[in-house]
Amino acid sequence: MFTKYSILIAEDFIGQYGGLAQGLEKYGIPVLYCKNNSLDIRINIMNNCPSIVIFNSSLYDLSSITDIIDVVKYETYPPVMYNIYTYEDYERLMLLADKGIAYNIPTPYNSSAIAGHLKLLCENTPLNETDFKDIVHRTAAEILRKFGVSPSRTGFDYVVDGVMQILFSPRKRRMNFKNTVYVPIAQKRQVTVISVERAIRTIISNAWKRSDEATKRIYFPDGDITDKCPSNSDFTLQIADYIYNEHREYFDKYYSVKGY
Repeated sequence: MFTKYSILIAEDFIGQYGGLAQGLEKYGIPVLYCKNNSLDIRINIMNNCPSIVIFNSSLYDLSSITDIIDVVKYETYPPVMYNIYTYEDYERLMLLADKGIAYNIPTPYNSSAIAGHLKLLCENTPLNETDFKDIVHRTAAEILRKFGVSPSRTGFDYVVDGVMQILFSPRKRRMNFKNTVYVPIAQKRQVTVISVERAIRTIISNAWKRSDEATKRIYFPDGDITDKCPSNSDFTLQIADYIYNEHREYFDKYYSVKGY
């Protein structure tokens, strides 16, 4: 997964949020627990990096809540602070909101409804772009190896770079294969566009000769598998399309954030 999420629940006693926890577990959301005090919450946030922290602000003075907020405010993706309180006056709720408490929910509450809301928040956890690109890069390289191509061959990295360029470029750019693939790779590798094109052609030719029909049909399920090697663009786009379909949810989230 490229969006890793979990929920930390601070409890006074085991099973305090039993109904809510069951709802979260039904959705497959990992639930962590800690004692309901400022120190335990801070330690667990630092050690476990949860996406959401559930606690009861009624048990804390403002300085203790500030201590908790200070732990997370400099994080790239700070957890959502979800306050399920037993009693708070309006003025203090406003102060809590100013301090960064995103949600203040009074008890009693509907466990099923809150679990559904927390699920939605988890699903909208920001994509870790670095991890995502790293895994996609490794996936593209692994597919090439399945085609019998050695990573040591000149052009291996060019094909992987080409897949990455296609998958992580604005959709309008992909209409021009040369400008989307050849030119950026040539600039990155400090070689000519012609040398990039030839190296990719050599790698794809070798891949097509060395791979069996079963391997080809995994990545080219709708095409006629013949001895004729696909063009550079056909091969690279097909591999990119395969990877996109494998991780469509995450690519669509990436494109949405980037405005693609």
